[in-house]
Amino acid sequence: MLSTKKQTLIALSLFFLAALAGLFLRFLNVNPLDDVNFRYFVHAHSHVALLGWIHLALMLLINKLVLKNYVPLKVYSRIFYATLFAVVGMLLSFPFQGYAAISIGFSTLFILVSYVFYWAFIHYIPKEDRQTSGLKCIRFALVYMVLSSLGTWAIGAVMTTLGPVSDWYRIAIYFYLHFQYNGWMILALVGLILLVFENHDIYFGKRNFSRFLLTFHVGILLTFFISVLFTSPPDIFYLLAVIGAALQLMSFNFLFSFFRKIKWFLLQKFTRLQRNLFRWFLVLLASKLVMQLLAGFPQIAPWITQYKNLSIGFLHWVFLGVTCIGLFLLLDFIGMFKINLLQFSLYVLAFLGTEALIFLKPLSNIFDFPLPNNYNWWLFYTSLVLVLVIGSMWMRQIQLSIKKTTRRQSL
Repeated sequence: MLSTKKQTLIALSLFFLAALAGLFLRFLNVNPLDDVNFRYFVHAHSHVALLGWIHLALMLLINKLVLKNYVPLKVYSRIFYATLFAVVGMLLSFPFQGYAAISIGFSTLFILVSYVFYWAFIHYIPKEDRQTSGLKCIRFALVYMVLSSLGTWAIGAVMTTLGPVSDWYRIAIYFYLHFQYNGWMILALVGLILLVFENHDIYFGKRNFSRFLLTFHVGILLTFFISVLFTSPPDIFYLLAVIGAALQLMSFNFLFSFFRKIKWFLLQKFTRLQRNLFRWFLVLLASKLVMQLLAGFPQIAPWITQYKNLSIGFLHWVFLGVTCIGLFLLLDFIGMFKINLLQFSLYVLAFLGTEALIFLKPLSNIFDFPLPNNYNWWLFYTSLVLVLVIGSMWMRQIQLSIKKTTRRQSL
C-alpha cells in the first residue's frame, strides 16, 4: 500500500489535471476548436475535480484520523485503488465520448465503491466509538454521500423515459450536486475539524451540537427546493427554500459560536498560515450560506435560471473556495500536505479574481453595464494563474517526497 503522503500526492495530481481541464475550457471560450466537444470536457473536468480530488482527499483524511485504527489495511487499500481506477477511467473516457457506455461504467463503479467505503465505516467502527461530535458528523456526511447517488441512478431512468430535455433530468442532477456539496463534503469537513479538536480534548457542547445537527438536517432537506425553482413552482416552494436556508444559517451559527469560544486553541496549536486558512474557510462558508438564502427569494431565483454564470460562480465558490481551503487546512495541519503563505495568498487572489469575473457577466446583464474588453481572455488569464498556483503546490509535494525518499536511502 502506498504511503499516506503518496496517496495525497495522487489526489493533488488529480486536482491539477482537473484544473488544467478547466483552463482548457476557458481557452475554448476564446478560441473554439471544431474537433473538441466542449460538454465532454466539462464532464471530465467536473467528475475529476469532485470525485478525484475532493472525494479522494476526504477519504484519505477520514482514513488517517479514524479508519486506520479500525479498518484492516487490505480492505482500505482495495477501496482506495478501486476508487482511483474508477476516477482515472472517467478522466480517460469523458473527454472522448461524454456520457456513454465506458464512462457510465466507470461512474457506476465509483458509486458502488463509495458504498463500500460507507459500509467499512459502519461495519468496522463499533457503535459506541461513533458517539463523538466529529464522528457523528462524518457518519451523516457519508449518509448524504450515499443519498446523493440516488440522483445519479435517476438520471439513467429519466434519460430512457423522458429524455435530457425534461425538467426531471436537471432535477436529478441538482439532487446529486445538492447532497454532495451541502451534505457529504461540507459536513465531512466540519466533522474532520471537530475530530482534530477532540483529539486535543476540546468538545462541542452536547446541547448546542444537537441543535446544530437538527437545524442542519432540516435545513439541507428544505434547501433542496432552491434546486427546483427553475421550474417556476408555486409560492410555497420559495417559502420552504428560504426557511431551509435560514435554518442552515442558524445551524452554522451554533458551530461558529463554538469556534469563537476556542480561539485560544487556534492561537496555540495552529500556525499563522493555518489560522489564515481557517479564517478564509469560515468567511467563504458564511458567504455561501448568505448566497444560498438570497437564491430562495422569488425576486432573485429567476436570475439564477436565466444566467447560468450565477450557478457556475456559486459552485466554484463552494468547491474551489470553501471545500478546497478546508482541505488545505486539514491536510497541512495533519502533515499530509504542505502549503506556504505565498502559494495560499496567490491561490486566494486568483480564486477571487476568477469568481469576480464569473459573477460580473450576469451582473452586467442585470444592472446594464458593459463588460470589460477581452472579457474571456481576462477570465482565461486569471484561471491560468490559479492553475499555475495549483501546479506549484503539486510540484512542491513531489520535491518533498523526493527529498524524503533520498534522505531515507542515505540512512
